[in-house]
Amino acid sequence: MDNSVDFSPLSLESLQPLISTKWLGRPAFLFKQLKSTNSHALGLAEKGTPHGTVVVADCQTAGKGRLGREWHSPANMNIYFSVVLTQPPAFSFFSWIPLATGIAIAETIEEIANLNVSLKWPNDLLLDTKKLGGILCESTTKGPNGRAIIVGIGININCREIHFPQELKAIATSLAVQAGQTFDRHALLGTVFSKLESYYERIWDSDLSTLHSSYISRCSTLGRHVQVRLAGNTHLEGVASNIGHEGELLVIPSNSSVASMSHKPSTISIRAGDVIHLR
Repeated sequence: MDNSVDFSPLSLESLQPLISTKWLGRPAFLFKQLKSTNSHALGLAEKGTPHGTVVVADCQTAGKGRLGREWHSPANMNIYFSVVLTQPPAFSFFSWIPLATGIAIAETIEEIANLNVSLKWPNDLLLDTKKLGGILCESTTKGPNGRAIIVGIGININCREIHFPQELKAIATSLAVQAGQTFDRHALLGTVFSKLESYYERIWDSDLSTLHSSYISRCSTLGRHVQVRLAGNTHLEGVASNIGHEGELLVIPSNSSVASMSHKPSTISIRAGDVIHLR
């Protein structure tokens, strides 16, 4: 691996010429450091920021993961940004937002780094079995635009194994670790913005056939025996069989999962939950 790494900060001056979208990243804000891009984007949404606003940070001091976890966010190495969607799609298609985001990121990495990314439903990006990135969607109904959805994205780009805390070394990775080279973060962001806009518009237009086939082809959850942790400290075990029309995970439950149910469903539809691959 090349050890002559230039951890130069991101700059809006370098990023702006690479933004070729119609509305996503217009405007884009770039900060040297934030507590969390999602928290900042939520604040902007509640003040009426335009649809497609993007908040990028070179470092997060309190980056957010799912279920209140912290997202490790060292400076000048990776990509951390949030997209504000103030014109969300039909409610039944909300589940497609993290899935479409995963497809856009996976395609970008496949094109730029020639690495095959798999997607763990609903919001993790994996290289082999290690976590490369994550997606966190939050929403607010405050502000002049009504409901807004914030899509937070973190991708490990140029950090090395020594930059991960001990508890993440065995489960996390980066493009630099996997490819043996560093990458231009400005170019990655420009490409991701374009792909995100394209795939989000497919959701808005209810054009889901391409999304569905593209997600299924990359989804490492399908065919696996999984445990899904649901709200209320309950869980379901079974085999993840398919992705539904509205982006939901379809699970064939094991006998133990439905033992207490009077009606024994052949398939259970999961719209939100924390998924663990058991085998």
